[in-house]
Amino acid sequence: MPLAPDGFFTSARLPSATDVFREKAVTFLRSNAPLANPQPTRAFVRSAQIDLHKYRTEISRLTSALERLSAERERLEWMTVAYRGMLSTQRQLPTELLLKIFRLCVNSVPLPSSRIESMYPGFGRLAQRRWFQLASVCKRWHTIILSAPTIWAEISVQGIEPSSTLARGLAHRAVVRSRTAPLDIYLDMGVNTQDGQPLPRPAVVFLAEHSSRWGKLRLGAHRREFHDLAPIHHKLQNLRELEIFLPHLVDEHDAVKQCLLFEDAPSLRKLVVEGAPPVVPWSQLTEVQINIPAYSHVKRLLPFLARCSSQCEVTICNADPTQNDWSLDAPLHSDLRSLRMYFNATTINSKPLTDGLGSLLRNLDLPNLTRLELECPLWRKSLEWVPDAFHDFVGRSQRLTVFHLHGCAISTDDLVAALVQLPLLDEVSLGDGCSREFVICDALLEALDPAASPSLLPQLRRITLDSYLQFDGKLFVRVMHARARRNKEVGLQGGNSNHEFFVCILHPKVLDGNSEDAKYRQALKNAYKLGRVITAAFAAEAGAVRDGLRLLIRKPDVY
Repeated sequence: MPLAPDGFFTSARLPSATDVFREKAVTFLRSNAPLANPQPTRAFVRSAQIDLHKYRTEISRLTSALERLSAERERLEWMTVAYRGMLSTQRQLPTELLLKIFRLCVNSVPLPSSRIESMYPGFGRLAQRRWFQLASVCKRWHTIILSAPTIWAEISVQGIEPSSTLARGLAHRAVVRSRTAPLDIYLDMGVNTQDGQPLPRPAVVFLAEHSSRWGKLRLGAHRREFHDLAPIHHKLQNLRELEIFLPHLVDEHDAVKQCLLFEDAPSLRKLVVEGAPPVVPWSQLTEVQINIPAYSHVKRLLPFLARCSSQCEVTICNADPTQNDWSLDAPLHSDLRSLRMYFNATTINSKPLTDGLGSLLRNLDLPNLTRLELECPLWRKSLEWVPDAFHDFVGRSQRLTVFHLHGCAISTDDLVAALVQLPLLDEVSLGDGCSREFVICDALLEALDPAASPSLLPQLRRITLDSYLQFDGKLFVRVMHARARRNKEVGLQGGNSNHEFFVCILHPKVLDGNSEDAKYRQALKNAYKLGRVITAAFAAEAGAVRDGLRLLIRKPDVY
C-alpha cells in the first residue's frame, strides 16, 4: 500500500499536480460525445473504488485514534491540575488566613440571576448567597465556610418584604450556624400595613429574641422598628457598637431622641447616629460620631457633648457653618478628650463659610481636650477663621497636643498666631484652603524654622502638609531638617526611632481652572520642582530616614 510522506495511505490513482485530467474530463462531459474505448475508464473506476475504501478505513482508524488521544489528553490535564492542586500553597494556608482572604473577595463573587432578588435584593445578603458560591469551589472551602460562626453572625435584614416568613427562616438559619459568636445585625425592613395596621415582621421579632448575643447593631430609624424591638430593652449585655441612621426622608429625630431601648447596654463603647442620639450610657462610651442631617438644628444636637466622658472621642460630620442656630444659650462644658469637626455647606456662594466655627469655639469649654481636628471639604468654599474665638477656646483647652486644620480661609499671620498659643503640640496637620488660599507658603516655613522662632511648637514631632506646593522646595527641606536636628539635640523622641521628626506631604493638589490658568501651570511646576528637591535630599526613597528626618509622600485621602 503506497504511503504519503506523512506516513499515511495515498492512492496511486490520483493525478499529479500538473495533470490536466480535470479540465479534459469537464470538456469531454460537456461535449456529450461517446467514449471511443470505455475499457480503461471502467478499470479506473474499479481500482478507484478499492482505494476509496482504503481511505475510509484509514480515516475511521485515525478518527478513533484522535478520539482516544483527545480523551487521554483531557484525563492527563485533569490529573495534572489535581496533582498541582495537591502541591498548591493555598491548601497549606491556615484556616484563619484563608477566611481573611475570603472576606476580601466575597463581595466580588458573581451571582446567577434570581427572580426573588430582582424584587427584594436583600434576600441574597440574608441568605449569604455569595458565601455559598465560594463554598461550592471545593470540599475544604465548603467545610471552612459553613463551619465559620463569624460569617453567619453577620445578619443583614434589609431590602426585604417586611412580612416575609422566608426572611425569618433565613435569620434562624444564620443564628444557628453562628453558634455562640456575637451577632452583627443590620436591620432596615420598613413597614407594610393592612387596613391601617402594621403587618407583623417575623424576622425582626425573631432577632429581638436573641438580643443578648448582639455585638453590633446598625438600625434604620423607623418608629415601627422601635416598637418591634421593645423586647431587647435591658437585654443588650454584649452590644459594643450601635449605629442608627435615617433611611428615608422623614423626620424621625424625636423618635430616636426619646428611645430608651439602649439605656442599659453595659458593653456599649461606640455610637454612630444620624441626628439626635438616643438615651445611652454616655459615661462608658469611648467613640461617638454624630452625622448631622441637612437643614437640621445644630443647636439641638450639640448638648450631648456635655454627657461625654474624659475617655470619649467625638466626631461631628456634615456640620453646616452657614446655619444660624449655632449659638448656645450658655457655654457647654464637656470632659471629652478628642473632637473632630467635618464641616459641609448646603449653600454654595463665593464667600467663606461663616459663622459656625466662631460660634462653636465661643461656646465650648473642653478642659481635657488633647486633639482637635477642623476640616472643610475643598470642593466647597473654605471655612472662615475666627482668631478671637480660637484664642478664647484655647484659653479653656490648654492640653492640646494634636491640631488639624484643613480647608480654612486663614492668613499666614493668623495661623502662626494660632500655633503660638499651642506650645504642647507634638502633631500638626495643615492644609491649604480652596484653590487660591495658600496657607502653606514660604512665610509659614520661615516661621517654623527653629533658628528664627525657637519657641514656636517646641514639642513638634510630626507634621502633615496637604498643599498646592506654593512654596520653595529647598526652603522646605532646610526647615524640616533643622527641625529634625533640633529634636535630636534636645532628646525629643518621636516616630519609629528615638529621635525622628516625621513629615508627611500629600501628593500635590490640582488647582481648579483650565490649563491656561497661570497659577495652575505654576502649581504643576512647583510640584515637579519639589519632587526633584526631595529626590536629591532623600534618594527618592519614600519613608527614608536621614539626619533624624523621615519624609513620606503619599496621595491625599479621598473626601
